[in-house]
Amino acid sequence: MQTFKINKLVTIILIFIICILLIFASNNIYKKFLKVGNTKYNAKIENNENKNINLSNEDKENINQKLNYSIQNPLRIILNFESLDIDYETNLLNEEKNRFEIAWQNILKDANYSDKISWNTDENGQEKVGNASINYDEFKAYYEKILDNKLDEENLRAGNIYNGILIKDNNLYGSYIENWNNSEFVLKANNLSFNKASNIYTLNVDFLTSLNSDKTINYDNLSSIYSYDVLNYDSNVKYANLEIKYKKINNEYKLLSIIFNE
Repeated sequence: MQTFKINKLVTIILIFIICILLIFASNNIYKKFLKVGNTKYNAKIENNENKNINLSNEDKENINQKLNYSIQNPLRIILNFESLDIDYETNLLNEEKNRFEIAWQNILKDANYSDKISWNTDENGQEKVGNASINYDEFKAYYEKILDNKLDEENLRAGNIYNGILIKDNNLYGSYIENWNNSEFVLKANNLSFNKASNIYTLNVDFLTSLNSDKTINYDNLSSIYSYDVLNYDSNVKYANLEIKYKKINNEYKLLSIIFNE
């Protein structure tokens, strides 16, 4: 009788141990089944989330300076904002003419290319004020370095570029604006997030302007917030939100999208 009780107890203990081992094993199998490459199952979920990046005032000033240098003037041409017309929920970089303006206006200001650009000369070597040209292959490489698109010459020729372009003898000829005067709008960094899975940064930018009662631009009001180190401004000057997505590869920035949201 005593032996029977001991055997029964041992059996119960063994069954309990076996159950624990089965639960542990099935859990490990489940995790392995859901692995993606070398990333564990729960890491995939976490990495798909956008993580906010805390921006100090100095960070915002640096971003504002980059926006002023790289995005401001191309956007002025793309938008022709005096008409107050904006296409919302549309990636501006879907159009070739807009991608061209981003690359063109930036390469004209890039000190690394200053000795590669010819100013005020047309395709025949004659003086033409407001004209600029650069080797087409140089421009193509620059375009594809800062944009997530391949440059196609046929698309470029048919792209309805502002003030037009000309490609001749492997040189690209376009126009430049010498005096931009005061801008119709101001760009200010609001917040920044990062998605580790896609390696994409999302920068939300306040698109600011000031309007008179007749819907014309009030440049006097805007003048006080032009400087990139001005971080405080009235909420009533915010006209729209500008969402900029980009990747950072070897400390180089590659633009993916520029989208206006109301």
